[in-house]
Amino acid sequence: MAVPSDSDGLFAVAGVNGPRRFVQLSALDGWYIKAARVRGIDALDTPFDFGNEARDFDDGEVVVSPAAAVISGKVVDSAGEVRTDSAVVLFSSDSSRWYRQSQGLRLGRPSLSGEFRMGSLPPGSYYVVALSDVGDIVTSGDWQDPATLDKLRSIATEVSVNESETRSVTLRLEAGQ
Repeated sequence: MAVPSDSDGLFAVAGVNGPRRFVQLSALDGWYIKAARVRGIDALDTPFDFGNEARDFDDGEVVVSPAAAVISGKVVDSAGEVRTDSAVVLFSSDSSRWYRQSQGLRLGRPSLSGEFRMGSLPPGSYYVVALSDVGDIVTSGDWQDPATLDKLRSIATEVSVNESETRSVTLRLEAGQ
């Protein structure tokens, strides 16, 4: 667990062991974690092995950026009518980032106007897909499963964003999708 240790932004990682990643549980709108390192080794998308014994580390570095990207848009059916009864799954085109609580993995729902917004994203390439029959996928958490994401990739729209960029996409929801 990372805990702040002073007002200069320093923190300590106390009592951790085993392989761990730094994850962002909730994002401040517009911000994302750009890098997280322990002893100079990436601990953001690749687990860092803290070892078998619980220890304290004071040589970690987390870099956050206020230049997050946004992917937004709307969900429509094959007739072009707005759909609100769906879920939107966003996932990185890099399958190594397909793990629970990844910054490159999101689930959202369109608003009553059919619009969705996925913010606080790191720059990169993403797949975005609208699903109508999502009960099992959403409630079971399978939308985070790499095998499910691999299947969704074939029906998803690919969108790339740079830092501070907002991209909009219209997702078509086909019957039975």
